[in-house]
Amino acid sequence: MKRPTPHSARIPLLRSRPRLERPRTLLLQRGTTPCEVVYTLRRSTRRTIGFQIDGRGLTISAPLWVSLREVENSIIEKHHWIFTKQAEWRAYERARAKAAPRFCDGGHVRFLGRRVTIRTNPYTDRYRRTHFLLAGDELWIAGPGVDDGEWIERKVTDWMKQQARALFAERMQPFVRRLGKGPREWALSSARSRWGSCSPDGKILLSWRLIHFPMPIVDYVIAHEIGHLKEMNHGPRFWATVERLLPDFAVSRDELRRYPDGLLPA
Repeated sequence: MKRPTPHSARIPLLRSRPRLERPRTLLLQRGTTPCEVVYTLRRSTRRTIGFQIDGRGLTISAPLWVSLREVENSIIEKHHWIFTKQAEWRAYERARAKAAPRFCDGGHVRFLGRRVTIRTNPYTDRYRRTHFLLAGDELWIAGPGVDDGEWIERKVTDWMKQQARALFAERMQPFVRRLGKGPREWALSSARSRWGSCSPDGKILLSWRLIHFPMPIVDYVIAHEIGHLKEMNHGPRFWATVERLLPDFAVSRDELRRYPDGLLPA
């Protein structure tokens, strides 16, 4: 056997840790009021300067060869757009916080567009089963873990998935009859923003989170995916198919578009 030489040994490469990005601040004059723009600068191999606003704030990606002065000049040029998008993001965050479910006694969830208050009862039977009762705008839950918010969230989520599975199956049938064709199979997904999908082989996925929305929106998403069984596109013939299945679909479609990126009704 050949004796290994020092050069044949594999030596792991040492890689430097990426440099931490620190926020930078640029002071602008907005009318008569000085305003600070806080941003994080990220160097990249891209050819142009890019702007991104999200929960982390303003991130600017710039080519390695672009100077800091050029970056800041770009900020000054786009400051109206930056302030507008930052205001839109703050409004989105407020709406999302307002719509977020609260899993506790007196908390709330959205069920078919209604704001339903959670009521708990510590009753347990000898089999330690969990019981649900939807009475008007109150959802009563009785079980051994009603003092635990995570337990309530898990149980209420499971209950809503069960309701979604039964409801979606029922609401799908009229559209299947009108089209004369049904899915090969369908299942629930946990998608937060892709409410439904239809694969070329005829499998439909529907997000269980649609159960938060009013019934017309549920019907629209189901009709939309059933329509894809005939037209796997979004061309005129597809929309004509959806209109045949659900004549007033446009109202619900436009309403759903008001909830981007998984935003739920408040």
